[in-house]
Amino acid sequence: MPARIADQRRLENQLRDSQKRLARALAYMADGLAMFDAEGRLIFCNEQYLSFFPRTAHLRVPGAAFRDILEAVVASGEQLGAGTGANAACWVDEIAASLHVMGEEEVHLFDGHWLHIRTRPTDDGTSMVVVSDMTKIKRDEAELLILTEQLKVLASTDGLTGLMNRRAFDHALDTELARSRRNNSPLSLLIIDIDWFKAFNDLYGHPAGDTCLRAVGASLKRVLTRPADFVARYGGEEFVAVLPDMDEAGAIKVAEAFRRALLERNLVHGGSGTGRVTASVGAATYRAHSDLRWSRELVSRADQALYNAKAEGRDRICAWSANYTAPETRTGQY
Repeated sequence: MPARIADQRRLENQLRDSQKRLARALAYMADGLAMFDAEGRLIFCNEQYLSFFPRTAHLRVPGAAFRDILEAVVASGEQLGAGTGANAACWVDEIAASLHVMGEEEVHLFDGHWLHIRTRPTDDGTSMVVVSDMTKIKRDEAELLILTEQLKVLASTDGLTGLMNRRAFDHALDTELARSRRNNSPLSLLIIDIDWFKAFNDLYGHPAGDTCLRAVGASLKRVLTRPADFVARYGGEEFVAVLPDMDEAGAIKVAEAFRRALLERNLVHGGSGTGRVTASVGAATYRAHSDLRWSRELVSRADQALYNAKAEGRDRICAWSANYTAPETRTGQY
């Protein structure tokens, strides 16, 4: 008999030690843990679980009904997106029904914290709920998304002028050509080249040339007032403007507005015949209901029109025409 009593005491001591170790493990674990019975009443939860829910922790006690806790979450505004007004009851019904279904969800709290909640039903009808703090992960994801967007912008932006670059232009032109085909709408393209720019660089130096490029880009952007208009630096001293839903007359009007805006800046250019920085513009248009629309062809037409403007004396605008007659003599550098 004494031996049996000793064994019983030893087993009781082992059980108490195991319970203490389990209690310490639950108290110090990083995740929150809660158990609900088959009727949806809280059986147990650790301190970490309570700390995740500051506005409803006082209600999360053994015996509390899960539905009552959810209603308190809505009333206190503890969880963002928990539903308001008539939607609140639907939200409570939906979440309460999920307690005994295996699943995972991400919860955004009022204080900016994010929780990852995993629900695991057991064979006896109880449910284990494990809650992890994923705030840092969410913040890292947000920062990564911002960096990704910034990289996209950098990849499509000309570093000198702040305008879109050649790569972005190619994409924009293809997109607008496809749209113009679908809508049977006109599409115009301008190619702009600064006159005597090599002479400007030779005379004033490349830093001044960079300033000149920025000024020309700003002048062009200023006259493109429609949200759909697209302006980019094409390369070197050339710029382009894509003008959706604009016919040839409208494109010429925009080009003339740019030419005047540039002249108003009165940028000194001692190597030019006019004494000021000027630009030549080539315009090409696909009219509404044009059957064939190709980006390479439209660019080639605008480039040919630009060449014609240069040949005719610079500081002017030329529109592409299949019947254009070139001057007999073309002299000078672009």
